[in-house]
Amino acid sequence: MREINPTEPHIDIPTGLTENVRQLVRSSWAPGTLLQHRAQFKIFAAWCESHGCLAVPASTRTVEQFLSDMADRYRFSSLMNLKKTIAFAHRAAGEPFDARAFHVVLGGIRRTHGAACRQVAPITVGELRTIIMALPNTATGARDRAVLTLGFAGALRNSELIGLDIGVPGPQSRGFVAIDTEGARITLLRSKTDQKGKAICKLIPRGGDPCPVAALEHWLAMGNITSGPIFRPVFKGGAHRRRRMNNYGVTIIVKKAVFTSARQAGMSEAHARARANQVASHSLRAGFVTSAVLANVPSEDIAQHVGWANTQMVFYYMRNVDPMENNPARLVLHS
Repeated sequence: MREINPTEPHIDIPTGLTENVRQLVRSSWAPGTLLQHRAQFKIFAAWCESHGCLAVPASTRTVEQFLSDMADRYRFSSLMNLKKTIAFAHRAAGEPFDARAFHVVLGGIRRTHGAACRQVAPITVGELRTIIMALPNTATGARDRAVLTLGFAGALRNSELIGLDIGVPGPQSRGFVAIDTEGARITLLRSKTDQKGKAICKLIPRGGDPCPVAALEHWLAMGNITSGPIFRPVFKGGAHRRRRMNNYGVTIIVKKAVFTSARQAGMSEAHARARANQVASHSLRAGFVTSAVLANVPSEDIAQHVGWANTQMVFYYMRNVDPMENNPARLVLHS
């Protein structure tokens, strides 16, 4: 079995497998998952190097000390992701890893440092309408309008949105879009919660305010895009690259659009920048669910459209709803 040097931030597949089997094992991991694990493993590998420890296989004491040292630098959710990455690296190298051995130290970290997660602000449908009105009539503006409206209406994750292709999906595709008279049909080949290859299909109908299908068609026509990645980097002159946008592309678009809209509405630069810092790519997905709750869409329909197995997450997103909206006490006492 190949030993991973602590100075080498690399996650590999065990040797001793045929190339066909190695390729199948590699394909079982989503590209985004691999990139995330490799980036996070660099943190653990660098810490092991500075402390003279072996990263893989790592002793229980090594991992416990690492998590303790990182407790005041990262949120609890980030520590859990680091632990998952260490476990992932051990499995990839064919080494045993008992995640249950760290429940005690993680429990202590949770009680000492807390476990609050940063929640991005949702972009509801009303704010979305204002934001896209502020976009310029350029190729970049057309792309951004399609990104914002399709990401919102499809309640798509960042990786799903940038992973969409038009027509036949490519090797790195997360899904594809087919446009017909009814609207845009999105087929997701795999999702964050299901990387076994099960497809999720969504229909985005034509019409509405705004109309995601019209925005998407306008961008595709302007960019003369008939195949390959839908959302691509755009040069200042309006030309676009053939490759798809990177993982931070949607967040940059969301933040820039929110900032520009706030400034056009008369908000000071400092306040506009503060508002932009509250949002990210997930604000579109969170905003759709919040807007659907406010529109009294049944929880079962929301869960089915978003791609959740049950309605539990719908109640989680209800945190963004005005507590006076459909307030049981108010409705009963004023009946």
